[in-house]
Amino acid sequence: MDFTASVFEEAAPGRNLFVGVDVAPGSLGALADTRVEYVIGGADDERLMSLIAESEVAVFHNTTTTIARFLATAPSSVLRVWSGWGGDYYGTAISSDAGLLGPATRHLVHSELRPTFWAGRAIHALRFGPQLRAAARAADVFSAPIPGDQAVFRRRFPQFQGVYSQLNYASVEDSISIGERHSLGADLLVGNSAAPTNNHLEVLQLLALQDLDGRRVLVPLSYGNQGYAQSVIREGRRLLGDSFVPITRMMPLSEYNELLWECGVVLMGAQRQAGLGNILRAVWQGAHLVLDRHNPVVEYLRDGGVPVTLLDDIPVSGLPVGPLSEADLAARRAFLNDNWGRARVLDNIRTLVDQK
Repeated sequence: MDFTASVFEEAAPGRNLFVGVDVAPGSLGALADTRVEYVIGGADDERLMSLIAESEVAVFHNTTTTIARFLATAPSSVLRVWSGWGGDYYGTAISSDAGLLGPATRHLVHSELRPTFWAGRAIHALRFGPQLRAAARAADVFSAPIPGDQAVFRRRFPQFQGVYSQLNYASVEDSISIGERHSLGADLLVGNSAAPTNNHLEVLQLLALQDLDGRRVLVPLSYGNQGYAQSVIREGRRLLGDSFVPITRMMPLSEYNELLWECGVVLMGAQRQAGLGNILRAVWQGAHLVLDRHNPVVEYLRDGGVPVTLLDDIPVSGLPVGPLSEADLAARRAFLNDNWGRARVLDNIRTLVDQK
């Protein structure tokens, strides 16, 4: 939120209000120089509706069922922006993970859930599905970090008749390139969080058939579903032994980026846009990227001239090895600066605001 506040304030000084809905006061970060309010859904509905109506542009980030009703009823005089998080438009109304889990992960997740859970999810979908569809119908703009997610959103919500506009979650200068520069290590990074859509088991099973030759496999599990995290840790140790290194504590971004220097290969089993911060950092560092062929990020990066290895290729070709040439690394960083530099981030915000 600190990053988002800084770029919105630079693009439109003094014109922004940040509202936290159903979150603890102070949880939006130290936004000392910006206007911040906290509201509770149900108790503060009139206040939130008033704040939206008084705005020129209203950005609804992560349109949950609570947020959807405010987007759906926002007046047409306001430019209404559905800023996607991922779980709010991937999958189905019953499960945001639907169609995104590999067979091993699906078996792990579903074996722990009883039929009563799915009955509850179906009832939830029947109750709140119309609200989400109404919100999509009302939205003037859909935003996601990569253009390929527009097609995902339109498939999930054919009611949407608006346009796509990119809002970035980060910039090269503020997060992607921060920290000291080092030579890349030989370790591997797998996934970005304790979310089943990372398909950790499929990736770990794939790595268990490779000769890791003493290389560590670092697996970030510090946030997300901690029950799932424990299952991944159990399976990771069974499959990879001491090579498996779970990361279970939160750490500052600068410290995390130092850890990423150890990883010359970054593998993501997600079939959706996820872990983009890790992916973009890998691009900047010159690490080899291995992604699932269904992930829209593959096309996004390849269109930008960034090579991507597919997980399906690993059984035949093995893990990618060797450092990038200086020319390849320069091309990667040029792609990042063009699409994720702070100047581009600000242009994207101004383009959005100018639609009003």
